[in-house]
Amino acid sequence: MPMKKTSFIERRKYPRVELKKRVPGKIKTGIDGTIVDISLIGILVELATPLKVGSECNLEIYLNDKKFNAQGKVERIFVHSLKEDAVIYRAGIKFENIADN
Repeated sequence: MPMKKTSFIERRKYPRVELKKRVPGKIKTGIDGTIVDISLIGILVELATPLKVGSECNLEIYLNDKKFNAQGKVERIFVHSLKEDAVIYRAGIKFENIADN
């Protein structure tokens, strides 16, 4: 019996854009991270340090040789993967303010 193909329907008001390559970013507390995907209202960041849900943070985002500063609020955090010597987290951060430099 052939399997049915299911299609993904984007239901977000502001769809995420998955980046083809990993882009560095920095949470201004000194925590480095990697941008996984981004939308007009938020960002998913991969990092080695957990963030507290509800905490506010300042972000530096580098896209296409352009730097953006943003203020955001951590909406969720979860363990993405376990390595022999590290835990890798992913944090969903909602933008509260964003500006280009």
